[in-house]
Amino acid sequence: MTIELDNAAYCVTDLDHNGRSEIIVMTESAYSSVTDMRIFEITEKGDAFKEADLDYSGIQDVTSSLPPDLINFPESVTYFNRVGQASHYLIDNIFDNGNGEYGDCFCDLCYEEGVAAVYTYLAVKVNQIPVPNTMEFDYEYSFYSPDGEIDEDEYYDICNTYPGEYGTKDQYFGIYYRGAYDDLSVMNLDDSFLVSVLTDSYRVFTGEKDYSGFNDSYNDSWAPDQSYGADNSDYIGFWGLYESEVEGDVTNYEIGSDYYSTLEIDYDAFITKIEYYDGKASYLWSTVLYTDDDLNPYFEITDSTILPDGVVCERYTITGINSDKDIMYVSLDLYGYDGILGGSNLTYLKDYT
Repeated sequence: MTIELDNAAYCVTDLDHNGRSEIIVMTESAYSSVTDMRIFEITEKGDAFKEADLDYSGIQDVTSSLPPDLINFPESVTYFNRVGQASHYLIDNIFDNGNGEYGDCFCDLCYEEGVAAVYTYLAVKVNQIPVPNTMEFDYEYSFYSPDGEIDEDEYYDICNTYPGEYGTKDQYFGIYYRGAYDDLSVMNLDDSFLVSVLTDSYRVFTGEKDYSGFNDSYNDSWAPDQSYGADNSDYIGFWGLYESEVEGDVTNYEIGSDYYSTLEIDYDAFITKIEYYDGKASYLWSTVLYTDDDLNPYFEITDSTILPDGVVCERYTITGINSDKDIMYVSLDLYGYDGILGGSNLTYLKDYT
C-alpha cells in the first residue's frame, strides 16, 4: 500500500500504545481553516498499513464532521482513562463558517482498535459584525456544550475542569511540515533522510526527543539537507511600500500615509507586516516565508478580522529584486470563497520606513 498525498504533513505515533505504530497524514487548505487527518496503523503482521475509521461527535449547528486540527496543534494534552484503559488526546478544531462567523471546538480524541473516536466537549462561536462607516468590528460570542448553548460561566467551568478527575500531561507530536505547503512531498526525499525524520518523529511522541529540537532540525526554512529550500537572504531587512499598480493605475505612498505598509524579513524567514491608517499603525501581522513551485518566496494573510469583506486570503509573492537589492517587487493576489478576486503589483523600497 502506498501512502502518498501531495502537500501533506506527517508524524509517527502509537496512540493506543499497542506497540504498532501509526503514520498520521495531515493536510490543510491554503485559503481556509479546513484540515484533514488520516491515520494509518501497521497491521499485526507488520507487512502493511490499514487506514483507521473516524467516528466524529460534533455539536449541532456549530461544527461539521471534520477531524481535529492536529496539523496546527503539535503541542497537546493527554489523559489516561484507567477504567477504559485508553489514552485520550485533547486537540482543538478551528472552524470558519464565512460571513464573519468562526470559532473553536475542543475535541477529545481516543484511538482504539482501528477507530479514531472524536468527542467535541465544548465550542465557542464568534460573530464578527462590521461597524458602519468605519474599519472597526463588534464581536458577539456564543458558547456551546453537547447539550446545546450555555452561558459564559458554564463555558469557563468546563474549560477549567475537563477532563474531571483524570490527570493530564503534555503530549508532543513530531509533525514534519516541509511537505505540507509548496515543497516537494516526502516521497521525493532521500531515503536515509526520510528514515531519520520518521524515527525522530516517533521519539518526539514517546518523549525521547525534544519537540523544539525536532522542529528546528526538520521544519525550519534553513534546516540542512532539505535540498529544495530557497535562499531568502536578498530580502532580509526593512521595506516600505512605495507604489502599487492595478490594471495600469499607479498609486504612490508616503511614509505613514493611508494604506502604506512595511515588511520586515529576518534571517529565520520570519516576516512582519504593518499597515497604516490615519498616520499610525493600524494592524500587525507576523508569519513565515514559504516557497512556491517557481522558488519565489511568499506569505499569506488569512485572518478574517483584518481582511476586507469577501476576502479569505491575501497572498503576497516576491517576484523579483533589482541588482542593487534595494527595490523589491511583490505580486498581491486576493482570494474569495470561489477563487481569485483580483490583485495588484507592489513595489517596496529598502529602508523606506
